Amino acid sequence: MEEQAELARPLVVYDGACGFCKRWIERFRLRTGDAVDYVPYQEFAERFPALSKASETNETSELTEDAFRSALHFIDGNGIVHRGADAVFSALAHAPGGKWLAMLYGGSPGFARASEIVYAWVASHRSAASWLTTVFIGRDVRPATFVLTRWIFLRLLGLCALAAFVSLATQIEGLIGSRGIAPAPPLLGMALGDGALVAIAWTGAIASALVAFDVATGWALLVAWLLYLALANVSGPFLQYQWDALLLETMVAALFLAPWRRLWPSLDRERPPARTALWLLRFLIFKLVFLSGAVKRLSGDPSWRDLTALEYHYWTQPLPASTSWYVTQLPPWVHALSARGMFFIELYLPLLVFVPRRGRWLAFLGFVLLQLAIAATGNYGFFNALTMALAVVLLDDAQILGALPARFRRTLERVRTTAQPLRRVSIVAGLAGALLFFSAERTWYAVRGLQEEPATFRAMGHSLAQLSLVHAYGLFAVMTTTRREIHLEGSDDGVTWQPYTFRYKPDDPRTSPRFIPMHLPRLDWQMWFFALSEDCGEEPVYIAFVARLLDGSPAVSGLLARDPFAGRRPRYIRSRSDMYRFTTRAERAATGAYWAREPTSDYCPILGDR
Repeated sequence: MEEQAELARPLVVYDGACGFCKRWIERFRLRTGDAVDYVPYQEFAERFPALSKASETNETSELTEDAFRSALHFIDGNGIVHRGADAVFSALAHAPGGKWLAMLYGGSPGFARASEIVYAWVASHRSAASWLTTVFIGRDVRPATFVLTRWIFLRLLGLCALAAFVSLATQIEGLIGSRGIAPAPPLLGMALGDGALVAIAWTGAIASALVAFDVATGWALLVAWLLYLALANVSGPFLQYQWDALLLETMVAALFLAPWRRLWPSLDRERPPARTALWLLRFLIFKLVFLSGAVKRLSGDPSWRDLTALEYHYWTQPLPASTSWYVTQLPPWVHALSARGMFFIELYLPLLVFVPRRGRWLAFLGFVLLQLAIAATGNYGFFNALTMALAVVLLDDAQILGALPARFRRTLERVRTTAQPLRRVSIVAGLAGALLFFSAERTWYAVRGLQEEPATFRAMGHSLAQLSLVHAYGLFAVMTTTRREIHLEGSDDGVTWQPYTFRYKPDDPRTSPRFIPMHLPRLDWQMWFFALSEDCGEEPVYIAFVARLLDGSPAVSGLLARDPFAGRRPRYIRSRSDMYRFTTRAERAATGAYWAREPTSDYCPILGDR
């Protein structure tokens, strides 16, 4: 037919006088590229006279001006006319990864009817639809790109991993060396020597630095993950914190996002990331934040239920910061309001992870503000920075550019305009999707109770967790409302006792807590967990710690601020426990002390030569 020959490609006909329509047509045009032509119906007669004449003579009655004005039209390569939602899905079927909606429309009558109802409402309420688009997506509805998003996220992840490895390298001999508290198994420890453990940690730091500087990113990230996983598997309790699990799981997910085909930095030649890889990371930040709130609600802890938990948190947390004393002095209503805000961020904002860009922007802001507040009042090593880095995947390139100074924006805008939307599913993206499924499955059962998990999923989930691929999270489910501190003293004669001093945990009541950004002192942290037990009989790792001090291990005493025996072996060590709390304003004014201390009991019997 003559009118079919007039179409070189499938054609979309839209209302050129409708601003809302033009915004979305620009999005469709960028998605379909050269596969589809677009023309306003006001120019249809001039550009396609044969088709226009046919409509006037009623040979093609679908192509009338009234029909064009009321709905979008799509004319495919066979001259078949589609309108409304059918036209939208048929056009998008020519975009990469866009065929599934057209297939769903054609194969599901229910979906087709629902789509046409929604389309009809939008077509008759264009002003309202335009307002909703601006609220949820923004004025720019062009397909989102994530090249800058990925670039920034991977740089921040590299810095967090670098901090984790460097922090660990400075402690590893005292923690798991041959004369450490919990020596590593022969495979990675004694068979290779302590130097090998230190070398592994520093090699991981170098690999992380390469990620941070965008050099061989994919391969460097793989090395960093394997080395951190190896150390975590031989470090006993010292690398079993949730932020260690989070770092490992984030690195695994980032492997699907990282570039692998280049060795040197080249932001302007970045390939677009896979869709499922991006969603795997988004689900990880959802899981982390949502479960942190859910476990507090589900635990039944009365202090979370009556919103008094934060009255205790700042002074009972493992390592308070220099600001913690001041925040504790705030009135109870401020702590209750803060708890409400925290629950809002942890339970409701995660739902915005799954909505269009404006909602994800709000989730990003909430998550970052919460982490900044936590980092400003406590010491959690690289955890806060890692969580904020992970939140970056909620943003797209346009949102990042909008927050940058103009001089950077002009340079990076070219990257965004030349980047492509998310790639279609590949083998790698499919593997990321499988991890996403198991991550979602374990999150569901973590909320309902892991004992309900089907045996097959439980076994597979356990295997994935062993490789640090999938974890469930939940911080401070039950608030500790008292603080016990363990103090160690050594003696040569059993009469005169000299104290050991730790670097960071509370000791002298007159010494202010301090900030230790990005560093995680593993022994000081572990002392907080030891103190949760009534006596040392429940803590074999603590007994091993004391035994190493009795042996005069320089690696272990090097973890302390002061060894009163300067490397010599004491004959005896005793452990006592005191109850600590922050002083009130009046108490501090009178004594100058940050802590009030009350002796309680012996934590461990005298150990050594007797």
